Amino acid sequence: MYALRAKWAANPSNLEIVEPVLEFLEEFAGLGARGIFKKALIWDSTIGWHAARYYFYNLENGVLPRLRAKWLDETLYQNLDRLWRHYQTVEQRERREDGKSLEEQLRQTKGKFLEDEKARYVHRFPQGRD
Repeated sequence: MYALRAKWAANPSNLEIVEPVLEFLEEFAGLGARGIFKKALIWDSTIGWHAARYYFYNLENGVLPRLRAKWLDETLYQNLDRLWRHYQTVEQRERREDGKSLEEQLRQTKGKFLEDEKARYVHRFPQGRD
């Protein structure tokens, strides 16, 4: 997963690279939607934090609509979409004290997020294996 995330960060518009990452996050979101994971785990975990960012960045860069068109399925990633909408609500209600919207913050920090995703793999696997 680290290798895929690093490859995505280097090329965020590549469908084949990001699709398995989004599928994993969709399953995570689905487990939350079914009540298997408690809401606190989703909102307060790093995986929920990453899921929100992957959804937002791939929605903004057109990848999610392209994947939906590729598979002829407008419901693709509906659990991730639901997680994103709830994440926005929680963020606005509980954590937005600076007046910035979550979307504004994510746009401002996208470069750092991408650099972090690339670096995370290199730090864990210095030989650069896939």
